[in-house]
Amino acid sequence: MNFEEKIIWIISPEPWAEQLLSKHHYALELARRGNDVVFIEPPGGSAEPRTIEGIENLRIMSWHPFKGLRKLPAIIAKQLQRRELIKIASITKGKPDIIWSFDNSRFFDLNAIKGATSIHHVVDLNQDFEWKRAAATADLCLCTTRFIQERLKEKNERSFNIGHGCNVILAPEWTSPHPRKRVVYSGNLLIELLDRERVLNAVKRFHYADFHFAGVHETGNFMKKPSQAALDFVEELKTLPNVTLLGPLQGRAYHECLASADVFMVAYQTDEYEQVANPHKICEFLSTGRVIVSNILDSYWQLELFEMADEEAVWMTLMEQALNDTASFNSPELQAKRRAFCDDRSYKQQVDYIEELLQ
Repeated sequence: MNFEEKIIWIISPEPWAEQLLSKHHYALELARRGNDVVFIEPPGGSAEPRTIEGIENLRIMSWHPFKGLRKLPAIIAKQLQRRELIKIASITKGKPDIIWSFDNSRFFDLNAIKGATSIHHVVDLNQDFEWKRAAATADLCLCTTRFIQERLKEKNERSFNIGHGCNVILAPEWTSPHPRKRVVYSGNLLIELLDRERVLNAVKRFHYADFHFAGVHETGNFMKKPSQAALDFVEELKTLPNVTLLGPLQGRAYHECLASADVFMVAYQTDEYEQVANPHKICEFLSTGRVIVSNILDSYWQLELFEMADEEAVWMTLMEQALNDTASFNSPELQAKRRAFCDDRSYKQQVDYIEELLQ
């Protein structure tokens, strides 16, 4: 199957917002190919499709399916899902050729509409609501880690770990650091997966470096009410003189932020090993060529692209080495290796590969 001149529905657990994730990038790549892409957000917005200025072939709408679907007998739930999908087709004036779902909580009988090719795409381990039914009824299952693939294969042999696509950041080759080394962290500062203590310890210990945080630190589209511990963490960050909180960035501002890094920092809770096996942001960091200091990430552990350690003392040593000898950690050879890794994983190439899987 070729992704050209098709009606493609992307069912997403996240809305279209400032911070673009994998499902948003897939939607953009499919729209660039001339498909009629309908991006279906979670409940909360309008069911009237809207467009974004400057982006052709993409419409965005919100949809709240029948409540309590997951508690109903399977045959009734499937009939109700079919009814909801037919309503969407009526509103968007077109039956889908492809249903590409990243969300198994709302629509999970992916064969509910006859004639539509279905893809169940799981990018996060916590997207585990009705994954068994979604996997069993999909024509193809895709995922980003070996842990998710193992689960999906229980229900569908056509399950493939394709990793993340890479939104390549167009950054100049790194040649010399800022007068004060710059450490960049990108991501939601209010999530529970973040190792807050490690981040604070690093900022305080390496007071001679500037830490720039790009991402949600007050409110965000990707979470419910943050914990008090998360809010207290952000308040403490605000008191530190070498911290700059940039908030969520998009487009040029986001690219410029990543391109300004001397070192990237990644610090997740190490007991969430499977959940953080392959964060989407890593490919973007690598595409700049800059070094990353991270806890151990399963999908990258054997690739020798950047520095990893779970034990905080070892992690701190790696950060210190990267800051004190940035030129070695960002050598032309290492930068080229990191960029080459990402060039092979652009969203264009990902979609090309998925086309082959559907043949």
